Amino acid sequence: MLYASALSKSLRKTPLEFKSLPDEKILFVIDTYALSKTDIDFSPTNIDSMSSVAIIQRAYRFFALQKNRFQNNSFGICLLTPHSFNLIMDFTTNINIVIDKLSSILTQNDKPEEVVAYDFGPLLKYVGKLRNLHKNCIFRVIMTYNRDDCLPIIEPLDKKTFNIFCSPTFYFDTVYVLKNNTCASS
Repeated sequence: MLYASALSKSLRKTPLEFKSLPDEKILFVIDTYALSKTDIDFSPTNIDSMSSVAIIQRAYRFFALQKNRFQNNSFGICLLTPHSFNLIMDFTTNINIVIDKLSSILTQNDKPEEVVAYDFGPLLKYVGKLRNLHKNCIFRVIMTYNRDDCLPIIEPLDKKTFNIFCSPTFYFDTVYVLKNNTCASS
């Protein structure tokens, strides 16, 4: 014990400094189409089944809280509608508003999809315009997509939008949430 005590006295403890990171604008793009009320089954565990939207809401909430532990980032929320998208919350640094808005998102419908494809072109052009408005920061898009039978269509981007997406301060992450495979193995 004396050795450890002597060793700790000889070490100088320097104050911990956090590197200042640039603020981020983070756009949550949420596909609120629910496959069913309980499309994610956690069996054989004792966790109750949940809808994919509820899991996505929890994940975004956790991400926002963790992301703002040491800096003051801004968050916006956009919903994918059956044929388009809708910005439901402009960028704000107030994390309580973000969490309240995430909690209020409900599933759009529980009926079968009416379309076999979803065109991401208008959304990507809109994201490009938002990025142009916020050039002096890191811009991050986190999108969830949870439509099993709806093919995402992404046409080639125009040169201006493509160049925006190639910026070293632009990130576009996509999470595909797939419902459980209900087929029994042979």
